[in-house]
Order: sequence, then C-alpha cells, then structure tokens
Amino acid sequence: MSKFLMSFKSSAILVACCTSALAADRTAFEIVEAPRGVVVSRSKAVIGSELVARIAKIPFKDGERFKAGDTLLEFDCRRYAAELAAARAEEQAMMLGVKENRELRRHKAVGLNELEISEAKLAQAKAQAMALEIRMSQCVIAAPFSGRIVEKVVNEFEIPRANEPLLRIVDDRNLEIELIVPSKWLSWLRNGDSFMFDLDETRKMYKARIRTINAEVDPVSQTIRVKGEFKELPEDVLPGMSGTALFEKMSSLADGQKSNG
Repeated sequence: MSKFLMSFKSSAILVACCTSALAADRTAFEIVEAPRGVVVSRSKAVIGSELVARIAKIPFKDGERFKAGDTLLEFDCRRYAAELAAARAEEQAMMLGVKENRELRRHKAVGLNELEISEAKLAQAKAQAMALEIRMSQCVIAAPFSGRIVEKVVNEFEIPRANEPLLRIVDDRNLEIELIVPSKWLSWLRNGDSFMFDLDETRKMYKARIRTINAEVDPVSQTIRVKGEFKELPEDVLPGMSGTALFEKMSSLADGQKSNG
C-alpha cells in the first residue's frame, strides 16, 4: 500500500512539474504579445467588361482551378461582329474613293478640298473599324494568371451592365502573410528573419520568413505592417486564413521583461 502511495505521489509531482513548465512557456509568449496575421494572395482580381452583350459561356464554376490564358468568360458578340464587317466594308469603299480622287487630282479633274475630305472620311472609317476590333477583342476574357474562381457574380445568358463585376478570381498558390507588429521591433526585426506561423484553421505550424517591412510607422498605434512568405508552399492553406506569428526573439524579450519585473 505504501509503495502505491509513493508511486502516486511521484506521478503527481511529475504532472505538476510539467504543468508548471508549460504554463511558464505560455507566460513567456503572453508577456510579449504575439502578432496576429492573415494569409493573402499576391494576385487577385475582380473581372469586369465594358461590353454590353449576352454571356454565352462561363466554363468554370466557383472553386474550380484554371490556368493562365484559359477562357473565363465569353460573350455572344455576333452583333459586334456584324458591325465590324460593315465598318471594314465602309473603310474599303472610302479607300477606293481616295484612290480615285488622287488619280483625278493628278489630272486636275478634282479639287484639293474634295480629295482632303475623302481622305478624312477614310481616316474616320479606319478609326471606327479599329474601335470595333478592340471591342471584339473583349468578347473573350482570358485568365491573367493561374488560380481559382472565388465567385461567379453573373450567369450564362444574362446581359450585365458595362463595368459590372462578372467574376472574382484569386491565385491561391502565390501567398503571403500580412502582419502588424510593434514598431519597437524595428530594433531587431529584419528582412529574412524566420518565424513560425500558427494557423487557426488548420491548427498547424508553418515555417515562414519576413519578406518586406513597410516604409512607414503608424504613429497612433505605434505599429508597422510587415509581410512574410512561407518557406515551403503549403497545400492546405487558403487566402483569408489567419493565425499567430511566433518569433524566436519573442521568448528572449519575454524573459527580459520577467526578470525586470
């Protein structure tokens, strides 16, 4: 019986010691508050268009992955195509008129003013055709980068207004971490410094490093914005996730504050 009591007491002492050590470890980081951060994409966009036309096709759905250059949205541009064909025909007719007037001008059979008017009309027809060519080039919206569809704002067969948002896209493989840290950390924080990023959503720790430090301190909050990057691209991290940044320097700062206290 006495052996059992001694064993129980020893176990209790061991648990108490471990608990005290864990509490002390947590206290070290509580004294120097760990900064919060959010994962953001370096490339994201809200896709819109100046065209007013019926949407013919949206190949990708919310959450689906696409590659740079893939068609994200296609308009029904048959009306614009017909207008462009008419403009090109008008340009051709004006070109023939100018050619004829120049030949007549050589024989003084037409006045200079009439020739210049025909040349001006040709320039106008060319500009009109060029404007329609630019419009036709907007009939297919290609992906500017590889990524995923965040949201389809419109649907096929709808006719959105000009410059209305159509799609929201994001590059979920080109990520960075935005942090706001105390400005007094500038005495030791440098580009390239390593830290661990503890993500709330995945409950995992990721190795990261400081990439850039902002050029201006917020005088009211006495903080500065910094950006970090993952040392290895994680497969399970998405833009918008948030977590806590833990720097090795923080534990020594905490120890110093405790000893001063």
